[in-house]
Amino acid sequence: MRGEPEGGGLLFAQFEFPTIRILVVTRPHRTDGRWMTLFVPNRILQRRTIKNKFKKGYHFIGEWHTHPEQNPTPSGLDLKSMREAFLKSNHELNYFIMVIVGNVPDSLVLWVSAHDDSHFERLDEHQ
Repeated sequence: MRGEPEGGGLLFAQFEFPTIRILVVTRPHRTDGRWMTLFVPNRILQRRTIKNKFKKGYHFIGEWHTHPEQNPTPSGLDLKSMREAFLKSNHELNYFIMVIVGNVPDSLVLWVSAHDDSHFERLDEHQ
């Protein structure tokens, strides 16, 4: 939140079609790179976590992270990262989810979007 470096984690779901339930959200790890305007996750640890959660029936469906702004919007790096995650991951999903959390707790604003290999669509419009 305000005054803290960016942080983030992974989103895991179980499918009960047509419902997808996000049941596990990981926290930032001490080995992640965290700065005031940049978050660089430990990708080796993330890959290990994805494999371990999958063995327990949880599917990786996307990522979340914070932004140092009240009304978060994705950066070019965020969009590129989600595109690459979608392309490089072994999955059968139509899209991945990205959640960006703003930095004002009393007026929490989220950016939620669905991403595939070429575009994204914002899913929330709550401002």
